[in-house]
Amino acid sequence: MSHAKIGRFSKKQIFELPDGTHRLEPHLYVRVRGNGRYRNYFFRYLDPKGRVCDLALGSASKKPLSEVKQFAFLLKTSLQFSGKASA
Repeated sequence: MSHAKIGRFSKKQIFELPDGTHRLEPHLYVRVRGNGRYRNYFFRYLDPKGRVCDLALGSASKKPLSEVKQFAFLLKTSLQFSGKASA
């Protein structure tokens, strides 16, 4: 798994990432597959039993990064208050 420098990413930068899993910010990742043809956002968290879980947030080509970041923020807030992510 690749960990890109966490910071501000533009849509252009998201579409330049090579195949692999890239961390965009805490809990928010993009998975690139098929020589860059498929790019999907997901939210990674620990469930109450301590297992790593991924929640799909959609395709990078169909969802704006700003919308995905806002949803990830809501999920992080949910985790802080309930101890588990909810969609």
